[in-house]
Amino acid sequence: MVRLVGKTASTRLELLSGAVSVVLAILGLAGVFATSFVQIAAAATGLALLAYGGEMMGRVMDLAGRLSEEEAKRLRDLGLNGGGEYASAQAAGISGVILGILAILGVGAGTLPAVVAIILGAALAYSAGSVSRFLALTLEVTNLSPIAKVVAQERISSAVGGYVLAGIASVALGILALVLTEQAVVLTLVAFLVLGFSLLGGSILSTAS
Repeated sequence: MVRLVGKTASTRLELLSGAVSVVLAILGLAGVFATSFVQIAAAATGLALLAYGGEMMGRVMDLAGRLSEEEAKRLRDLGLNGGGEYASAQAAGISGVILGILAILGVGAGTLPAVVAIILGAALAYSAGSVSRFLALTLEVTNLSPIAKVVAQERISSAVGGYVLAGIASVALGILALVLTEQAVVLTLVAFLVLGFSLLGGSILSTAS
């Protein structure tokens, strides 16, 4: 099947950072340096979301440059040409990296990782609709067979739904971590595990095959 979005440096960075987040979360939940790993995972997950936002924004701009006038109008009508949701994801990712580093340095170490989980979760859920619209438009202008388009659309719907659920779950877990301070580390590690897996799986959106 035709590759809709190729793997780039941003995609690879998203995969690597997401994998680091998942591994650290699992180790932390297993009791291995949980307090330290939750802080590092915050920065790693923020980096993954930053890469995700940059990747998707780049793809929107690339697609816009290759569309016909009518198709470009369709892109504008869908509100995708500005890349606002992806810019928000990038801003959230940068915030996650900065807050994660501050936590590693001991500034707000007990609360900042939970705040990062809330910020990143909200940004991921917010961007999901734009991802769905962009990939749906990409399918329209890509030379795929009808059956291939149906399969690709099912994969897109599944992955985008995963973004929304992961984002909501991360926000909820982050809020609980701020309230239930004794369980904050565990709850926040679970949030980063969910986000990490989602971003790893979402990298599949880089190809519709």
